[in-house]
Amino acid sequence: MRKPVAIALLVLGVIAVVLLGGPFLVPVPPLEGTAPPRELADADSKFIELRGIDVHYRAAGQGEPLRHPASLGAHWARTGTTRTDTGPVSR
Repeated sequence: MRKPVAIALLVLGVIAVVLLGGPFLVPVPPLEGTAPPRELADADSKFIELRGIDVHYRAAGQGEPLRHPASLGAHWARTGTTRTDTGPVSR
């Protein structure tokens, strides 16, 4: 009785690994016809380079920023906010 259950769990585990990990093994061709981020950015957009990656941010409000712009952009990206609801983040 225990052996069929163990085999079924093993088979389900292998299927899960293949379904979840398989897409990462398929090569994706380079995208064609895309525009660089700097061309798509607004006039008040700014970019900084962090560890070889260009990070986009926008400064808003008055005064000194409370945080580094890159940390705010990462925070906004995690929370799913858009540019329409990024109010002032200064003192």
